[in-house]
Amino acid sequence: QEWKEMVEHYFPRTKKGKPLLKKLREVLAVEEIEESHFKELQEQVFKLFGVPGEDDISNLALLERGDNSALSNSIFPAKRRKIMELEGQGRFIPPATRAVFAKYFTPYPKELHIWNMEDREGYRKALEGRLKDFLKGEE
Repeated sequence: QEWKEMVEHYFPRTKKGKPLLKKLREVLAVEEIEESHFKELQEQVFKLFGVPGEDDISNLALLERGDNSALSNSIFPAKRRKIMELEGQGRFIPPATRAVFAKYFTPYPKELHIWNMEDREGYRKALEGRLKDFLKGEE
């Protein structure tokens, strides 16, 4: 239920978003949902919000274990909001993680509610630039 509310709050009202939101409402209105059906729907929602399935350095940020677990199945805008809430509560958010969610590494971010390949590439390049002196001779 919490996941449904989170997605509906941030769901883009686009041609792609409207039918998927309708499907989401129908599926989540049922008491029990088959896990495979939910996973399929979740993947479609993640694609819409630019959450690629593969994890590599360009799609990872550092947080404490409990904070990270609280964000694991969230979409980018919900993670962004939660990061701001945690910081407001006095929790330590590493500067690079804060910068990721502020889209600091994307020169001209087009959409703040989506983490896309442009964002990932900007973050990856920033990491490479900062680590190159430490990784000389490494591939």
